[in-house]
Amino acid sequence: MQDLFYHPGSQNQSSHTVTREDYHNVFSRFHRAFSEYGFQKLVLARSEDTWHDGTHPASLFARACERYPEAFVTLFSAPQCGTWLVATPEVLLSREHDAWRTMALAGTMPYSDELPQWSDKNVQEQEYVARYIKDCLDNYCDDVKMVGPYTTQSGMLAHLRTDFSFSLTDEANVGNVLDALHPTPAVCGLPKEKAQCFIVDNETCDRSYYSGFSGPLNLNGDTAMFVTLRCMRIMEDRYRLYAGGGILPQSVESLEWDETAAKMQAMLSLID
Repeated sequence: MQDLFYHPGSQNQSSHTVTREDYHNVFSRFHRAFSEYGFQKLVLARSEDTWHDGTHPASLFARACERYPEAFVTLFSAPQCGTWLVATPEVLLSREHDAWRTMALAGTMPYSDELPQWSDKNVQEQEYVARYIKDCLDNYCDDVKMVGPYTTQSGMLAHLRTDFSFSLTDEANVGNVLDALHPTPAVCGLPKEKAQCFIVDNETCDRSYYSGFSGPLNLNGDTAMFVTLRCMRIMEDRYRLYAGGGILPQSVESLEWDETAAKMQAMLSLID
């Protein structure tokens, strides 16, 4: 499992809940950064602790598999990273036979049976991610095809999604493709390197393995790497939940907070 913004102190048991006041302060800092530093997009994450209800991790894993059949559901446990449950909808890089795929997944709203009316903010956010991925693929890949954007469901949420299929010019470049794709603007921002440095310096949430990537990498066969979203760390006495949202100049703080709460519900709903 690959981390994105890992800090050595992130594996301790103390509370990492980002309060509403904390979120207000850091959101204001992020919002000012658009005019001060010229960002196009930033992603602001937060974490929240809730008490452990005693459910065995294997039972939580089984519930997640049943509830999120469209997601990559996995349970990791190791001394280096602790125990993590993931149920993520976002493919970072996959290969089936000779067909390579990835996706742009950005823009979030509650799912309903009615045709969603996407805000300009959500549409623009998705365009940033899709354009970035297309530019990355053009550097290493042939026959790049795009399908979308279209609305897709993940649990109780709807997202805007664009699918990419391609062939690698040289399969030895798979590491370069992963490095170029991750972190995408869906979990970081634009411009990428500058945004990542700003997040590390200013975000109060220690992301640990949230927004990294996980999954099997098999260069001689099928590969399925996923962005580590909709996840929680399972500790002795608590669960640590993570969620983030894309910030643009037109973002509204209360709506962004509510979006992270809705994303955390994917894991909270598994707890008795």
